[in-house]
Amino acid sequence: MSFSNVDYSGGLIITDWYSETENSQSIKITVRFLSNEIRADGLKVTLHQRICGSNNSCAIKEVRSTLNEEIKIKILRKATLMKKEKDDKDPSKNYKNEKTGEIDWCGDGRTIC
Repeated sequence: MSFSNVDYSGGLIITDWYSETENSQSIKITVRFLSNEIRADGLKVTLHQRICGSNNSCAIKEVRSTLNEEIKIKILRKATLMKKEKDDKDPSKNYKNEKTGEIDWCGDGRTIC
């Protein structure tokens, strides 16, 4: 699936129209990043379906299905894994005690020392 528009500063990715077969139906996926944080409410996935008739007249409508949520979950999982890998390589983000392997918590039990 190729991209028709990617705006890194604006947090927007739009794919080209995609169809698995040579039929008259295709979809376009738009992903909008609303936040720099990895959060479910910081990401919006929109699907559009295009159905073209025999005379090349096409109708486009927004589709709300489970696929929207599946794509969103996959993006969030991948982003979480990528962040974890990056944090594991950064010694300033390593909160575990080298001897015990446990996280060092401050006195209140809610703050990492």
